[in-house]
Order: sequence, then C-alpha cells, then structure tokens
Amino acid sequence: MNSQPLVSIVLPTYNGSRYLRESIESCIAQTYARWELIIVDDKSTDSTPTIAEEYARRDTRIRVIRHKVNRKLPGALNTGFRATKGDLLTWTSDDNAYEPEALEVMIGHLTAHADVDFVNCDVKLIDEHGNFLKLRNLQPPAHPHDVACLGACFLYRRHVYEALGDYAEDMFLAEDFEYWLRARNRYRVDFLADKSPYRYREHGAALSSRKAEVQLQIARARAKHTSDQRAAKRILEEGLQVASWHFRQGGNYKRAIACAARAVATSPMSYRSWRAFVASSLAGLVQSVMGAFAGMRERTAVSVSEV
Repeated sequence: MNSQPLVSIVLPTYNGSRYLRESIESCIAQTYARWELIIVDDKSTDSTPTIAEEYARRDTRIRVIRHKVNRKLPGALNTGFRATKGDLLTWTSDDNAYEPEALEVMIGHLTAHADVDFVNCDVKLIDEHGNFLKLRNLQPPAHPHDVACLGACFLYRRHVYEALGDYAEDMFLAEDFEYWLRARNRYRVDFLADKSPYRYREHGAALSSRKAEVQLQIARARAKHTSDQRAAKRILEEGLQVASWHFRQGGNYKRAIACAARAVATSPMSYRSWRAFVASSLAGLVQSVMGAFAGMRERTAVSVSEV
C-alpha cells in the first residue's frame, strides 16, 4: 500500500484552449508524482474537449468529465470534487500553471504540521504572454473577512471538503472567496509567505463590468458570514458603492445607477451612497444627451445629403 497521500487536482475549464496545455503540462511536470487530475469541461465550444481527451489518453492519472449544459465555475468545481479520490485536494485554472515543486512544497508543510488543515502560497503574477510581472505576497488577514485571505495556490485536507461541502453555486465570481471564509471560520490556514510555486496570469483586458460583479458577490459573501447585522448591512452598502463606481467606469450607467440606488435604500442616511447615486445619474444623463445629440447630427447630415 502506498504511504504517500494522493493529491486530487480539479481543473474546471470553459473555452480555455489558449492556455489549457500549459496548465495541464504543469501538473504532469510535478516533482510529486502521486496525483490525479480531473478536468471538468463546462460545455466548451472550442478545442478544449479535444485537448483534454488527448492528455487523458496519454496519462492514466488524468480524467475528463464533460458537462452537457454550462454550469459556470462553481458548478464545474462541484462536479470535479465529487469525483475526487485524494487525501489532499486543490483546484487550478486553465490559464494558470504550477511550478514543478508546488505540490511537494505544500504537502511537505501539511506533513510536518498535523494541526494545519489548509495551506496557501504566494504566487508569481505573469502577463498574457507568460512574462513575469511581480510577486503577489499573501499576508494572514487582520480581519477574517479580509480579501487577503484569498490565494490561487493552495492545498487542503479531505476532511475540510467533507465538512464544508460544495462551492456555493449562487456565489459565481466569488465562489472561492466564500469557500475560504467558511474554511477560515473552522480550520487552521497557514500562509507560506516564502514560497511562490504558482504562476497566476493577469489579463489586461479585464472588464470594469466584471470587476463590479465580483465586488457585489464578495460583498454578499462577506455579509453572509457576518453575524452582526449592522456590520453586514454596512458591508453590502460599501460593496454596492464600489460596484456602482466600476459600472460607471465601464460606461454601464444603468447598472451603476441601480447599484447606487440599492446602496441608498440600504442606508438612506449615507452620504457616500447618495454621492454615488448622483454621480451615476449625472453621468447617465450626460451620456443620454450626448447620444441624442449625436443621433440628431447624423439625421441632419443624412437629410442634407438628400437635398
């Protein structure tokens, strides 16, 4: 019987063919060899299924599960983790990659510290082309709901998964953050600040609208795990304010106004919420006027050309 723990890696992917090979190859290149990789294809429409099946044929440690309908990231994660057999669990993204020593480093820490349930590492930030940008250093958060508790390179014991259950499918875009909040409330999480065995890809084309949705979901997750109702209300209000700003920056004034209005409804006496509402409303009004003026000029130009 093998005394080494089996590590289960879940890799959810949707139309991830651009970087998928790099991600899979980084798992195959691990110095720690006793792992299984479960690729969950969330009904991709590109060459992702072909790439995944190619690697599954080449390496018996790799399995592929394909969704018949798109279930988004938390749904794909839940499918993958339900199929795992490992003593230690983790998941990675189709656009990120491990350094060869990643599993060995994290397993070593968990083996040496039996009272640690969850380990998290620093990561190397890279650009779309794989060029190194900088290190992202994690610090244990001063507050249990701090966003700093989130990291992309991690490993945890199976009993954590068995106790916490699935990722929350209503927390899409913040499903991992909400899961870490649950874990931190019950288990010891260690941060390996001197290790960075993971390459995290930053995409320069990230949309303001997506950032706004993420902020909303993070606020919902934080409020969900806050027992103090006044604090939860304040967290939601601040999340709506930040989301309104991001929507406004992205030119989505309708959503910006809606978020600001919800912030005002949450806390009618809040100066910041009213300021967000006024700023978003004015920006939307200016955009409407400019659009109407542009349309009028276009119609005038057409009518003149017909004369």
